[in-house]
Amino acid sequence: MSAWQAVRKGEGVHLAVLCEEPHEEAELLQRLHTEALRLTGTSGRSFLIPVQKDEFEPCVQHLRDLGFRGATIANPYKTHAARVAKDFFVARDSAGLATQLNFVPGGIYGRNTEIPAFGSILTGIPPQQALILGFSQRARAALVALLSAGWSVRVWNRGANRTRLLQTTFQRYGEIEMIPQPDPTGCALVVNATLLGKRIGEQPPLEWRYLRMKTLICDLVLRELPTDFLREARTRGLPTVDARSVLAEQAALTLESWLEVPIPRESLLRAARKR
Repeated sequence: MSAWQAVRKGEGVHLAVLCEEPHEEAELLQRLHTEALRLTGTSGRSFLIPVQKDEFEPCVQHLRDLGFRGATIANPYKTHAARVAKDFFVARDSAGLATQLNFVPGGIYGRNTEIPAFGSILTGIPPQQALILGFSQRARAALVALLSAGWSVRVWNRGANRTRLLQTTFQRYGEIEMIPQPDPTGCALVVNATLLGKRIGEQPPLEWRYLRMKTLICDLVLRELPTDFLREARTRGLPTVDARSVLAEQAALTLESWLEVPIPRESLLRAARKR
């Protein structure tokens, strides 16, 4: 019997985090679920459920049949979740990914909370020039959020051919400028959306000497301690945003739609940073 087949619903609100194998992001999201239930005084439980790719859809249907409120989707199942969803709350802003599945009487509805979560860090910053390093799934969320907010976006990625293909896919959101070198000249925001930074001593390439004062540095690599990329930025006196801040906002948006009460951001962010 698979782990998801053994899940049974008890009293209160039940939530899930789905992943292939437990990893840092999935475990953090479950912890944020649990913290939100506590903060709001909601009776219930969050389950971290590993599931194999060929069992993903049966698992989702099983949770819905049990009466779960919904599921947060961790890597690598965001595209799988988008295919399972009957519809999207904001289809234009899905970017082909679903990080949240809502189980309602009419079916299963998807939502990409990464886009509005990333957009929250842009609050109060007038649209300018941004540089995205890499073109991962998280890069897509940053790209859509930036273009939707009126920013000009440059993308640097080692896999240029793949990026050009995605450039065509995302042209409905706005024009993307491909650059051959990680040059941040004139940028008010730099986003690391590569996979570089999980290990100590590792960070993505960036022409630091061309950064202007007060450029915001955002690193979407999740690590227990600040990444070397963020450490470098802080050494240079630059403002920073880490992956935990974005994940906490993403979780808050998801949980507010499920619990239908405000989620205190600062409390959830403290939980995200707690070791």
